[in-house]
Amino acid sequence: MDAPRWDVFISYSTKDREQVSHVVNDLESLGFRVWQDASTIGFADRIRDKIDEGIHNSSLLLIFISPRSLRSRWVLNELDAAMLREVSQNKPFVLPVLMGAASTGDLPGDLRGKKYLDLRHGFRRKYDAARANLVATIRVASLSDDQPAASVGPEMVVGDELVRFVVGYDFSQAREERPVPREAIAGLIKDFAESYLDELPEIMATDEMKRAFVERYGRHAIEKAIEFSMDQAKISLTRGLIQPELDSAFFAADTMIAMVQTNAQFIEDDSDDWMIAGFRPNGELFYAFRQKPDHARPR
Repeated sequence: MDAPRWDVFISYSTKDREQVSHVVNDLESLGFRVWQDASTIGFADRIRDKIDEGIHNSSLLLIFISPRSLRSRWVLNELDAAMLREVSQNKPFVLPVLMGAASTGDLPGDLRGKKYLDLRHGFRRKYDAARANLVATIRVASLSDDQPAASVGPEMVVGDELVRFVVGYDFSQAREERPVPREAIAGLIKDFAESYLDELPEIMATDEMKRAFVERYGRHAIEKAIEFSMDQAKISLTRGLIQPELDSAFFAADTMIAMVQTNAQFIEDDSDDWMIAGFRPNGELFYAFRQKPDHARPR
């Protein structure tokens, strides 16, 4: 039987369990598959083997850095295994989370210079502020792990390049039984965009992310993101629109907006890894981490 897949592996000291469990419970409530020793290792399991299996089959590892975890032999062993995987696969896998009285100067050498999540001095308040970016990062890592290595057509930086593509996209009508007037489609999508912006609760993109997206690209870009996502959800207007398909289109558009805003922060921080978007052979959009494009590097 195949080993289970996990979206995120949690490396931490059991002495920090109360705060770490707040994050774990929140991620699980969002539907993420979380590997945590307390809920994953059974009485008869070989602990080392289960940890290695969990790291191998996870898309991202969150290592909670505190004075106590830096003294934990288990946490340091997990870090060694995770960094071996990151180096061998040549893509980001480890995300440090600073908490308590941890100092950047105390970070193990493998973690120095890495982008980290800072939850020191107000753990829950800072987690709430960073939650959307963390969720987007886990989502990208999980989607990237599920995709084949090759993509069809050019890859696009998730940002201006992807938005330009989407704004120029028109609903294909490939699944329609008869042509639908463009004016009717545009009016329907405008109504969908109003519902998305004004009525739907936060899913991936926070209200702040949505406002920043509209400020940079305009409300029309929201409408086009929904239009593009309707094709991704395989919607047919003449065959009959059902709620699960519409929910899927909203989720895809919402994910795109969250990814664009998250990657904007990566670009602003001059990170070595950016998010790209590409297409599977079946036409589905996917997101993945790539090294910063050479043309974007300072010469």
